[in-house]
Amino acid sequence: MRPPSRFRRVGILLVAASLSFSLAGCSAHSDSSAPGTMSEESSTDSSQQASDGRQISIVHALGTTKLNAPAKTVVALDRPWADAVLLLHGTLIGHTETYTHGQGLGDYLGDLPERFGADAVIVGTPREPDFNAIADLKPDLIVGARETSGAHYERLSEIAPTVMSEGAPATWKSGYLVLGKALGVDSDASAMLARYEEEAQRIGEEINTSASNPTISVLRFQNGPTRIYAAGSFPGMVLADAGLARPKSQRGGQNFIKVTVEQIADVDADRIFITTSPLGGERSMESFRATENWPELERRAVTADDTAWITSESLPGAYAILGELAHAFHVDGPVVPEGLMRYTGEVSDAQ
Repeated sequence: MRPPSRFRRVGILLVAASLSFSLAGCSAHSDSSAPGTMSEESSTDSSQQASDGRQISIVHALGTTKLNAPAKTVVALDRPWADAVLLLHGTLIGHTETYTHGQGLGDYLGDLPERFGADAVIVGTPREPDFNAIADLKPDLIVGARETSGAHYERLSEIAPTVMSEGAPATWKSGYLVLGKALGVDSDASAMLARYEEEAQRIGEEINTSASNPTISVLRFQNGPTRIYAAGSFPGMVLADAGLARPKSQRGGQNFIKVTVEQIADVDADRIFITTSPLGGERSMESFRATENWPELERRAVTADDTAWITSESLPGAYAILGELAHAFHVDGPVVPEGLMRYTGEVSDAQ
């Protein structure tokens, strides 16, 4: 594997600094920094801050908050945050269940849940967290997304220091830098992102060379309108990191495009990765299978892990996507961080 690009690491940090995050202290403390930026104080290494008595201070979507020392135990109210805690080897002591995937964490996480979250308990849902259960756990830090848990920020902050991200797919990388600072592993977090981007670029280059710059579509069947995930979605961003082309209609900044049975021919790409939601996905696919255009689509289709591609919005999920891309195009898969599942399955066609 090639060494991480110094310039790419700087780019990650600059992008992350422009997004909205914070670490909350036992109560929020406002300062003159504008939301969406990292304060000068927060840019110093958190282990140094802990040793010399200065607080860790980061601006987030709902204010500015501080930690007196790196956190050790974390409650995650959002799936991407739970993945990040585990990958950065924090101790996950509580997480929420999700509407589509229940109480389980993604298989792509390998043995990380057992190693760093074996005693984690369910603490409600992102929109309806169980405050008593969270308080009983006495976490050092609570992390969540503003769009789902933001209404509870003040109450959560009374329990423990709280972080609220914007929750949009565009912010998924910067969360690792914020959490790395909170856990006292700043350099590990930035290096981990740099290694991912190097692996994405390598895999994309090998795919483009071996398959003559193929176009990629991501199609999801679910309980509701079928979706093509475009450039502004999480899988769209991973594909962009890999330098893989999208059909022209999918290159805008939108998250997804709704597709009806009559529009199935519009799902145009050299390779189509198909995911199915556990809630009604198979039933939705049946109506598409009955169309005359389905055999042609199926010829170019590969089944994909719905949790990794659609709902993870995390670095472990991104590695899983790279693994499935690599196997679909018969190139070497990514070198993944310790503990993550290495994708070793055979390429399988959509059924």
